[in-house]
Amino acid sequence: MPLVRDAMTPRERVLATLRRQPVDRIPSYEEFFDLAAETKFAPQYAGMKSYGTMPATKEASPEERIAMLRFMDCDIAEVASARLRTHVLRQDQHEMIFAYENGAVWRLDKDTSQTTAVSLPLSEKPSLSTVSLPDPDDASRYHGVRELATFCRERGYFTLAKAHGVFSALWYLYRPFEQLLMDMLDDPQYVYELVDLVGDYILRSARRLLEAGVDCILLNDDMGSSSGLLFSPRAYAEFFRGWHARLADVCHEYGGYLQIHSHGNINGILPQLMSTGVDILNPVGPTDGMDLERLLRTYGQHTTFAGGIGKRIGEMTRDELECHLSEVIALGKRYGSYIFRSEGGIPTTMSEDMFRFYMDCSRRLRQVSTPAASWELPEREDECEAMGPKGPS
Repeated sequence: MPLVRDAMTPRERVLATLRRQPVDRIPSYEEFFDLAAETKFAPQYAGMKSYGTMPATKEASPEERIAMLRFMDCDIAEVASARLRTHVLRQDQHEMIFAYENGAVWRLDKDTSQTTAVSLPLSEKPSLSTVSLPDPDDASRYHGVRELATFCRERGYFTLAKAHGVFSALWYLYRPFEQLLMDMLDDPQYVYELVDLVGDYILRSARRLLEAGVDCILLNDDMGSSSGLLFSPRAYAEFFRGWHARLADVCHEYGGYLQIHSHGNINGILPQLMSTGVDILNPVGPTDGMDLERLLRTYGQHTTFAGGIGKRIGEMTRDELECHLSEVIALGKRYGSYIFRSEGGIPTTMSEDMFRFYMDCSRRLRQVSTPAASWELPEREDECEAMGPKGPS
């Protein structure tokens, strides 16, 4: 049967997935995770986006943003950020030192794209009265958001704004990681108050962005490592779950969606996290022990999962890569509630030829010829099974 191509706009495709409706093609939210990869594969767009703690280094016009989305075959347009702003303190060809509005200072190694904290404002645990946050209701912080969101929606894209995570913001911007974990045990009141300060800022910023017409708020909230959670399930319930639930409620109040990004093996808090009302979870990495099929089978009636593609795609042969993509995308077609995405972004270890193959292959495999519950698995399934139950990760 011939494949039906572009029967839906990217926005229609994403919304249909979130509503558990048939799609013409599995939607994609694939992107680069660092400037080095972006520079290698898409130099014409390099620097337009921020990555984690690293600020954007290039102004981008609305037309350039759309061009990059088309280049990446990505259905989701990032149109705003609720993150604290940054300014460069100094830089040379090898490093950049930059500061956030609250006084946190970070260093970017331009050779490796790695970032490290130089100083954080609560390192010495001063009173929280010293915490500096901008006014989240200051209209100037959202200048141009409505116009860009409208521009992208009119061109058929689902829109998204990124925000700091409720947990990750604490140790990215305020308190060193190890000290924060000790505070959870020894001085929980200090953590409650800090979480409330940060959570209130994120929630009020999210409300402003939703009012401006953004479809989805994405919290960058890494809560795990490859071996497990960064804190206990009890700590999640005590400190963070409530704020995730409030943010989901605010998104739903405006007819929007909440997406949470968390690397790591976070299986230990999944029942709690799913109960918050989160709409999308990414990147559900196989390298971290996140079983995409189990997640889709267990939670797919209420939550959409974006990810499932392993970190080692840059090391695979063409046959290995196609088998891996076939297997993961087949699960998305079988269960629905799936958005294509890799757990580590496009790696610099991938050749330019393999990058083109990866993009072409993923688009071909994501195409749906029978948009119904009876979707058939890709033709290469048997061959992929010979490589193991999960394919290369």
